[in-house]
Amino acid sequence: MDTIISIIGGGISGLFASLELSNAGFTNITVYEASDRLGGRIHSVPGLGNSGKRLDLGAHWIHGRGVNPVWRYVQEEKLKLSENASGDADGLYLLPGGIEIEDNILEKTEKVLDKIRDDLEELTSEDVNFKSVGEYYDEKFQEYLNENEIDSERIETMKVIFNWFRLWDMADSGTGDMKLQSVSSWSEYIDHSMEELDYEPNIENGYQETKFKTILHYNYLVFPLLHLNYKLIVSYEGNEVIPKKDRNSLPWVLVEHVYNKIKDKVTVKLNAKVNKIYWDQNPIQLEIRNSESNSLCLVASDEVIISVSLGILKKHHSTLFQPKLTADKIQAIEELGFGLMNKIFLYYDQPFWSKDNPGVQLMHTTKITDEDYNKDEFSVEDIFLSIPGFDIVSDQPNTLCAMVSGKYAERLEQLDDKTIARECHKLLEKHLGREIAEPTKVMVTRWKSNENTLGSYSFRTPKCDKLYVGPWSLASPVKDSSGTKKVRFCGEATDTRGYGTVHGAMRSGIREAELLIQEVLQERRPLE
Repeated sequence: MDTIISIIGGGISGLFASLELSNAGFTNITVYEASDRLGGRIHSVPGLGNSGKRLDLGAHWIHGRGVNPVWRYVQEEKLKLSENASGDADGLYLLPGGIEIEDNILEKTEKVLDKIRDDLEELTSEDVNFKSVGEYYDEKFQEYLNENEIDSERIETMKVIFNWFRLWDMADSGTGDMKLQSVSSWSEYIDHSMEELDYEPNIENGYQETKFKTILHYNYLVFPLLHLNYKLIVSYEGNEVIPKKDRNSLPWVLVEHVYNKIKDKVTVKLNAKVNKIYWDQNPIQLEIRNSESNSLCLVASDEVIISVSLGILKKHHSTLFQPKLTADKIQAIEELGFGLMNKIFLYYDQPFWSKDNPGVQLMHTTKITDEDYNKDEFSVEDIFLSIPGFDIVSDQPNTLCAMVSGKYAERLEQLDDKTIARECHKLLEKHLGREIAEPTKVMVTRWKSNENTLGSYSFRTPKCDKLYVGPWSLASPVKDSSGTKKVRFCGEATDTRGYGTVHGAMRSGIREAELLIQEVLQERRPLE
């Protein structure tokens, strides 16, 4: 089928949309990616040590098994999984001074908190009158303390564990404050079955093994750019995203595997930033800048699928879409939350942790309050008090990883790596109660500063629930005055039951592709 389809964004949702469309027989598909690599918030780089394995700066886990679409794809395509799981809140649970939390208190408190979480997942917004996850946790935990006879010292220890528990939820959601996360969205998210395992699997060598090379051609259908004095891009020689000499050495991990399926059927253009979408014209026209040559061109397209991050839409929707989007679409973009979670990787020449019980969980006795979070400025100490712990990393035996979320993660990006490593070292020594060797290498992600992501993943706020705004609002297509669908949206932020995940992004790309396929076939069906 010769329908001209443009997919804006080369993350996993855009890639799976292109795969589904090409499998259905569409032959004129182009993926436009603003950066110099595919994968979006999936980004795997060489590890800090000599293991020869990759390190995931973004998406890392497959969240569950069962009917999880990523898991099913991995199984069907026989992608290799790592034999070594990453840590997930494991190891020693330490108060400052190297004091371990007593097992019986830890187990009891975790059991109480797990029960609160399980109950939370069964609720709807009607049950709690649009409360946030943070408010619900606070109320139910305090109810437990009030209803049980517990001595004051034990209560203080349980509160420390509760604080740690919430810090991990903050990292998972990217909010930095669980009072920003809606209860109904929490309950609508689907936790896929773990089957026989008690850990979330990792793809061996990461979701994405190597950086895609920028050797591309631009065979654009060019329209004149009126009133703009820019050189138009006509063509470049070559059509390789991964050079032939590298292809046989690539493991079959997710991003490369999908790319290899589409590379002969879909045109992929890197360093191609879409500046404007003239969506009320027929055909739709895209203004695209090549970031290497800084030249502009205009491209015609019958169908457009947007797969960029919600962060990009928040910052650029008013200039990206010409004319501006409808009020309900703008409301969805502006009201949905887009969180931030950054990782700190520390490499040690000799691990100081036990191989039998690796990891260090930080039982902070100083809690960051709501007032602290709402401050305009954070101290360096505040940032590192938001770290719940340091865990081992899959296939990186000498590396620990810490996670920082929300405003703390944004402030973290302003610090240099040397300062971050020093503060992490001080924090570890404080909780271990002894001196340890300093890390010899450090790597820190900065997803907010990345102009092609502007954050990590989405969440829904209590205000969204009051307005009945959610991923479905973002997923709805933009239509012209005649009711014709002009622009479609996919990405993890458009998936109600898998927001913030690779499988949510994957499913959303397939969803939009299937809807487009159905509509095009319906239009071409002969009248009976």
